[in-house]
Amino acid sequence: MPRDWYDSPCWEQDRQEVIDWANRLLRGDFGNFVVLDTETTGLAKTDRIIEIGAITILFDGIEPIFKKFETIINPEIELPSIITEITGITQQQVNDGAKEIDAYYDFNQWLQKINPKLIVA
Repeated sequence: MPRDWYDSPCWEQDRQEVIDWANRLLRGDFGNFVVLDTETTGLAKTDRIIEIGAITILFDGIEPIFKKFETIINPEIELPSIITEITGITQQQVNDGAKEIDAYYDFNQWLQKINPKLIVA
């Protein structure tokens, strides 16, 4: 985006819409939701997921309740050194990690218990 766009009234309007949406999200207006993050062995379509991290905010009518899911996955390949530098995840950690099928199954089970109305990634 051109720099002058950020100084325009459009930027302020868009910014305010994002802030309003985030506030509604955190108030529970959309129901339970999950924030999802993954780490991978790279960005190519042949690269593998090596970590799934998620946190949910459940609304019980009084105050939010936080629950998390986290797992390291063994991609069964050697991690590029740049991935360890970026993520802090080591070869030993992925070697000790869950098999992909098991990690995806566990994450699916966790999601079914949470039953989110929205996933933010």
